[in-house]
Order: sequence, then structure tokens, then C-alpha cells
Amino acid sequence: MGAGAGWVPGRTKMLAAREAKVDGRYKVSFELLSVSSLEVERWADKPTSLSAFYRWQAPTWKARTVSIR
Repeated sequence: MGAGAGWVPGRTKMLAAREAKVDGRYKVSFELLSVSSLEVERWADKPTSLSAFYRWQAPTWKARTVSIR
């Protein structure tokens, strides 16, 4: 299980990749969070479905994140 995070430049948003083991299976989610409240504004089951992940992910982050498992 794990998590990763990143910033959306010039905004008050944070990107989070989460992995959890639920009922013996791994569940991965990708979320766009408000920094001030930590509320999830959008989520998806793959990073390409969330435009902020597609646009702002750095190659070094992508290489080390749970998103590639």
C-alpha cells in the first residue's frame, strides 16, 4: 500500500495517487485535492482519466509512483 503526491503549478490543488489493499485486491485511485480543505474534487481509476495528472506529472514522479504498478 502506498501514496504519492504532487502539485498543480500556480494553483491551490494537489495531486494524489493512492493504493490500498481491499478484500485481498489492490485498489488504485488518482485524486485532485484542494490544498486548503484536503477535499477530493475529482478522482479517477487511472491517471490518464484525470487531466491534471496527464498534464502535470513529472517523469521522475511517474517512475516512482504507485501509478505504474
